[in-house]
Amino acid sequence: MTQESGRLFMKLHQLEPQGQCNFMSAIKIAHLALKHRQNRNHKMRIVMFIGSPIDNLDSAELTKIAKKLKKEKVQCDVICFGEADSENSQIMGQFVDTLNGK
Repeated sequence: MTQESGRLFMKLHQLEPQGQCNFMSAIKIAHLALKHRQNRNHKMRIVMFIGSPIDNLDSAELTKIAKKLKKEKVQCDVICFGEADSENSQIMGQFVDTLNGK
């Protein structure tokens, strides 16, 4: 990890999107980065953009992570775009309901 924005942007421009997205590890890494941030004056927030179907997603593990995020007061924004009637919206709806305490 680096704090230099120039180095970070240089590596970001070299990235090429490919392969599969591991959604669960992405949430865990985002939460870990929020826990170890330098400026702790702001609230913790994770914004998730979901545009393609998520495969191999365990709803029990997703509920477990949602409860952990709620306990540690991490706010999550979920933006699903693409197919309106896909399985993603149902799964993410359960995730948001767990975060909201429903």
